[in-house]
Amino acid sequence: MKLTRVKYVDLNTRQKENYNFQKVSAILADYGFSTIRLTDDWQGADFIARHPDGDTFLKVQLKGRLTIDKKYIGKDLYIAFQYGVGWFVYEHDDVMRSILEVTRVGWEKSWKTDGLYTRQHPGVELRRLLEPYRITDSPGIFDEGVRGQTGSFALSESLCDIKGNEGRGWTARKEARPDEAHSAPLVSYVHELRNRYG
Repeated sequence: MKLTRVKYVDLNTRQKENYNFQKVSAILADYGFSTIRLTDDWQGADFIARHPDGDTFLKVQLKGRLTIDKKYIGKDLYIAFQYGVGWFVYEHDDVMRSILEVTRVGWEKSWKTDGLYTRQHPGVELRRLLEPYRITDSPGIFDEGVRGQTGSFALSESLCDIKGNEGRGWTARKEARPDEAHSAPLVSYVHELRNRYG
């Protein structure tokens, strides 16, 4: 049987959701997580990511773009989305606070009236804020127009594999901007596990 790669742009909405779930699940597997798809949007989550340590369970909402939403406040939700060739997973409330502190999003009509702010193509300021939450280590992460292209995912150097990769991975990015006060709970947790268990 000959397999043919699909083009993301040719998929319907439901197929794109399935595609994205499989992609982010594969990446999270590099960090030791297994994922469980939910059919009822339980507590705002599309899926649960479970770590083998037995203590870490992430409730994840899968999005097609950067999103903060007042309805997610206090639900301990993570948001996962793809931008360019990279995937990002961030704790919603943490990133929401950072966005509202360093940008003018809080003054935008969509946030004031609907409690919702989304961006398909984040500007420079938001890109800097999101960088610590990137879970793939791909060059040209913010290149436009590459979503869904075949062969665009460079996952061989995940953030779990930073041994001997001076100047790459989470450690290098964190040190490159010491003035930033953003935390990345998932990435820092994985880094801690890597240090603990070698």
